[in-house]
Amino acid sequence: MAQYLYVDNYASGGQLGISAFTFNQLAGQAIHRVILNHSDAKLTLEKPINARIHNNQLTINLVLKMSKDSDIANITSELQEHVARLVTTMTDIVPYAINIKVASLF
Repeated sequence: MAQYLYVDNYASGGQLGISAFTFNQLAGQAIHRVILNHSDAKLTLEKPINARIHNNQLTINLVLKMSKDSDIANITSELQEHVARLVTTMTDIVPYAINIKVASLF
């Protein structure tokens, strides 16, 4: 499994390698923004963020736990949008998939 995705720098003809760790950090920042927007949902990560690079495509997997009374569909949709937007804006790479699994409700 690859650990870097490469972005071409057309101005100077080089490439920039972006690590899976960087994608994990960016996803974490996006999650933090959603948590601040939905403090009533008590949204937390069940497992660490997992960014996978395979066949030159980025997949980000999130496993969450949140309160029972939260709007799960709205929050998970917003989470996908924020993660995709932040990763694309910061790296110029569009994620292939952002998988969200709600592991438990409390």
